[in-house]
Order: sequence, then C-alpha cells, then structure tokens
Amino acid sequence: MKMSNKFDMVVSEKVNGKYAPRGSVAVFYPTLADIGFTAEVKEVSEEGFPVYADDLAQFTFDAVLAATKANARNKLEIVAGKVQLKEGCSIPETTEQLLESGGNTGAALAINREFLAAAKAFLATTGKSVAIQTAVLGFFRQTDTIGLVEDTAKREKIRGYLQDFIGTLSDEQLAKFAKRIEAIDNACDAVSALDDENF
Repeated sequence: MKMSNKFDMVVSEKVNGKYAPRGSVAVFYPTLADIGFTAEVKEVSEEGFPVYADDLAQFTFDAVLAATKANARNKLEIVAGKVQLKEGCSIPETTEQLLESGGNTGAALAINREFLAAAKAFLATTGKSVAIQTAVLGFFRQTDTIGLVEDTAKREKIRGYLQDFIGTLSDEQLAKFAKRIEAIDNACDAVSALDDENF
C-alpha cells in the first residue's frame, strides 16, 4: 500500500453506552522525516501509516500520531448526529500548521523552532543512539505525548535530559525558553493517560 500523509479519522458519539459513528474527516499527519529525523521505514501498514524498523522510532511516531488525532478531535463537534468543525477551527494541512494550531504563532513559533534546534544540538552531544535522540526530541516537540508514557521512571529520564539541556543554556535562552521548559517539566509529573481506568 502506498503511504499517504492523510488518513480518514472516524468520529463516534456515545449513545446508550455504545459508540455510534457520526462521520469521518481527513486528517494530515507528519512522518518522522517531516519533523527532521532520519528513520528507516520498513513497510507501510494496511492503514497507510509508516512502520519503522526501530522500536524507539516507531514509539515516537505513534506518540506524534496520537497527538495529531487529539488535535483534530479537539476541533470537532457533533451536531444533530453529524460531525463538523467547531466555529473558527480548521484541520491542519501541513506540519507548520499543526505546530501553529498548538498555539505557536509568529514570534512564539520562531522561539519553538530555536528551542528544538538547540535541544537537537544538545542531544547530539549525549552519546546516545540516534533513535533515543529522536525519541527524546519528539517528547520535547510534543509535550502531551509524555503523558502516554506509563513508566514513571522513564518520565523521570525525560526530565533528566531536560535538566541536562538546561545546564547548557545561556541566561538569555533560559528566559526565552522558560514556558517550553515548564511545559515539559509539568508533563513529566502528569499521570499517564493510559493509567486512566476508563481507557
């Protein structure tokens, strides 16, 4: 099957304890290559998604895909039994639009890019494998995916990378990246969404 950067996401509504489909929307998703990483794609799934040769790369992609789906769902609503976009909302068509839809516009988007570039440069000095560097940067990029990590010890490792990264920053960079750093640190404290008994 040919890989596409879009998929049809079915949206359902819970009625009398059961989920009933109310329509579908086309949703763009970024591959690891789209967000600046080199990772081998060994095959394409039946759904058209890339399947990566490396487990960490696959984990990172799965987390990004989950965040992308959540982003789209937050912009949809069901009215009179049909799914539709909330007023003033749109589904991102590119990686840049996806980042902007998360609140990164104008100067904030530029700061986010600078933060990720600095983090990528730092991770390259850690001596860790490219796969691990890719995974950690993926968490830094999409902080809500940290909440998908069930193991508290692993979330603390992510925090450890963040703290080591902070130690390499200038006072100017610390001030500029403060909100981003705080968001990642708070995400490391969050209870995993997969621990929810209703998951």
